[in-house]
Amino acid sequence: MFTGPLGIKQAVEDFVATTAPTADAFNDTAVHRGEATAPLLFESDPVCYAPQMELMVPWGSPEIFAKCIWYYERVWEAAKSSADQRMVRFLASGYRYLAGGGMVGRVWAFREAYKAYASLLATSDKWWCDQSIWSLLHVWSVTRDTNVTADFRIRYGLLSLDYNNSFFLTPAFRGLGSPALYHFPGPPYLWDRIPTLLNRTMWWTGCVILLTL
Repeated sequence: MFTGPLGIKQAVEDFVATTAPTADAFNDTAVHRGEATAPLLFESDPVCYAPQMELMVPWGSPEIFAKCIWYYERVWEAAKSSADQRMVRFLASGYRYLAGGGMVGRVWAFREAYKAYASLLATSDKWWCDQSIWSLLHVWSVTRDTNVTADFRIRYGLLSLDYNNSFFLTPAFRGLGSPALYHFPGPPYLWDRIPTLLNRTMWWTGCVILLTL
């Protein structure tokens, strides 16, 4: 659900100004230090949900939420190992996990990242949750785990999360803020308790929103 043209305009302008316009101009060190933005951002969410993670990570807790949180611990460990790291955020709000409901990115970055997505998708005919695939790719990109097949590893700094909720926000667990879009996952009746918010936004969309630049 869009909040209005001005919010979208500001979010897009800031993204364009801080991301590499081409693959050749991409600087992972600048993204690492917070001097630039990753050219592919997914929505951040307080819920860690990657129900098909077990297809690639058969060990750990059998409970899907517990497994996801446990596996993401390696992201925090990798991020904390570098004093000048500013790409991964540790927010008190808990918005620190990837959500597949929203993604914004440079076309060149999406094309590059999609190669890893397609390679992982090809490993099984049981995949049905794209968020599980992107979550794994996110973890492996940040940790740069050499035990993971190179085809599944997106370049460090290419993919990150919209920690500031500039583009996307699921409003269930924090203040409304001022994102470009609100994300309301699940059936509409779950959000009947916030009619004021629904009435103040511009229109409803039932699809996943993908912005490419």
